Amino acid sequence: MNKMILSLLFVFLITGFGFSQDKLDFSLLTSGELEKEVENLNNGMHAGMGVLDWTDASAPSLFRFSAGVFLGFGAADKNPTIGLKEDVFFPAGAGIQVGFGTAGFEAYARLLPEMKTFDYSLKSLGFGLKYEISDMIPAPGLPAIALFADYNTMDFGLNNTNTVTVEGVTGDINTDIALAFSTINIGAIASYDLVVLRVYAKLAVELGNTDIDWNRAVVSGNSIVAEKTKLSLDSTGFRYAAGLVLFGIRAEIGGRGGNMFAGLGYGISI
Repeated sequence: MNKMILSLLFVFLITGFGFSQDKLDFSLLTSGELEKEVENLNNGMHAGMGVLDWTDASAPSLFRFSAGVFLGFGAADKNPTIGLKEDVFFPAGAGIQVGFGTAGFEAYARLLPEMKTFDYSLKSLGFGLKYEISDMIPAPGLPAIALFADYNTMDFGLNNTNTVTVEGVTGDINTDIALAFSTINIGAIASYDLVVLRVYAKLAVELGNTDIDWNRAVVSGNSIVAEKTKLSLDSTGFRYAAGLVLFGIRAEIGGRGGNMFAGLGYGISI
């Protein structure tokens, strides 16, 4: 079972990285310049991190166990200044998720140990808590409704060599880009079961932070050398999503500000 799950995740990751044919390149940018250029990419990556966190507003009165795999993609707009020559979807959250629920509460943990493919690396970790409030709303015929809070982290790396020209000097530089994302989501979910199909919708406030490390190309003597550069960004916004579950297959689309995201996964619960 474990081998099957890991194999499925690896296929997901290969597929996901295939969407991002362009290579990020921050090597010609200072911290101030990158802060202006990376906002859209940052929002897109944050958008996909919480994908498929909750897909059912109802909670068990006794016990429920769940497990599954997921992959999220965040959309980023074309920006040649940072290496994006066209609009792309970047993998923005992936892993194995397990959950346990009882007495109206449900919690999950999600994890992806560091995985590498092509020039990229990706790992993630997250936790969430949900409480169903349907019984507090005295109205018949309403869908199940719950409140939730999540904390998710993701580390995304890119390590490749580019040829750059600075002040008339040309040379190679290892980009060594590392992006560390963390986000807190506080929101609500409503879901409705239709025989074998479940539909749901979510709305949340997201508080995010991103730490970026990269090699900036500078001239030393008559050569190009790498200067390690850092930048920290805060990112706050509303995220919304809608999705469905059919025979364990889960699909979700949504947005965060002007950035869209999508997710696909598979899970079971008993």
